Amino acid sequence: MTDTTETTGNLFGLTPGGGLAGLLPGRAPKRDAVEPDTSAVPVLPDPFDATPLQRDQVTGTPAERLAVVKDALRRAKLTEMESVRAARVRGRIEAGAALAILVEDELHKEAGYASLDEYAATVLHMDRTAVYEFIKDGKRLALVAPLSKSTNRPLLPAQAKVLAPIVETHGQDKARTVLERAEADGGKVTVASLKAPAQELELEVTMAEKSPAPRRSAPAPLDVLEAGLLALRDVRSALDRAAFRAGWDAVAAGGVVDAERLEQLRAAVSDEARAIGAAARWQPKTPK
Repeated sequence: MTDTTETTGNLFGLTPGGGLAGLLPGRAPKRDAVEPDTSAVPVLPDPFDATPLQRDQVTGTPAERLAVVKDALRRAKLTEMESVRAARVRGRIEAGAALAILVEDELHKEAGYASLDEYAATVLHMDRTAVYEFIKDGKRLALVAPLSKSTNRPLLPAQAKVLAPIVETHGQDKARTVLERAEADGGKVTVASLKAPAQELELEVTMAEKSPAPRRSAPAPLDVLEAGLLALRDVRSALDRAAFRAGWDAVAAGGVVDAERLEQLRAAVSDEARAIGAAARWQPKTPK
């Protein structure tokens, strides 16, 4: 069984980055007087609700289908790079669905690679074993996602390996009972803590044999920049003019404390924009 506890971003050669949270002072307490109109603020997706690529969305020529799958993989790894544990799980589900279509349709050939092994090592920065484990992870995590949501505890791939077969064979209620018993002791929910209540309920627990760990290779620098560009586009859609207008509306309703918070946010966004601009303008010095 491949250890797939790392993020998709790590396996694809990307490193998770921090957000604005670490740069901002503590948030001001909420005010009860007036509820601001937030209708213009972009609504973030429920982190438990993955939107895996569906086969009917992958149409056209092989080249067009490959482009759709590659875009889905890029967005999945960006999702999984988020610090929220539930978002990492959602990214894993979406990556698994995209990889399944890539493998089934042999789209690596359209990219000029004779074998999946070569494509996986060169483009995805993982080995063939990890590709198939990601596909299985995605299916298992999708099965146990309702359990994560009901208990507000996103389940990771190792936990899903125990619970997904129980869901398939005995249903969600029986799997939820196993999870609740594992959580009852107040400790960390592990494979061992899940197996014990499952065996008490006389449920068969089958675990896959351990397989070699995925091979790591350094990502191509331009791939990293491209992934960063995708992330920036998502940020731009969230931090557009409508969002800042909504911020001003909140200030009008909330008063001085909210005004200070808005200025802190604006300053932090400006700092990030200046840092990115400076990085984009950098060029090596020409030797004299």
